[in-house]
Amino acid sequence: PGEDTWFIASDSKNLTGDPGTLRDRFATIKGGTDVFPPHALLSVYLPDRAAFAIENYSRADLPEWLLVNRDSRPLTHLYSLLLAAKQSGAPITKFIKHLALAGPLAFFIPLLVF
Repeated sequence: PGEDTWFIASDSKNLTGDPGTLRDRFATIKGGTDVFPPHALLSVYLPDRAAFAIENYSRADLPEWLLVNRDSRPLTHLYSLLLAAKQSGAPITKFIKHLALAGPLAFFIPLLVF
């Protein structure tokens, strides 16, 4: 929530949302202080805001594989379009959700029928 969104990514399996740990790790990145002062991360990553976001994600009625955006399976553009459609009142958003949940069968069954 807010005007700006910051994401910090890593290929490590030791992920954390703890602001102090993020500050310490960011401070070790060469050139990182040229981009953003590490101590300022404490005001960007607030624990209550993170808890609010996690709570909202946990209420999503989609399986996890449709919620996690990855380089190998990018989803942000799809969800941006669906959000715009939902905000405009377009009924197609529910249809797209059902197509995504059905998986490849939603495309192969019509091909087999016709």
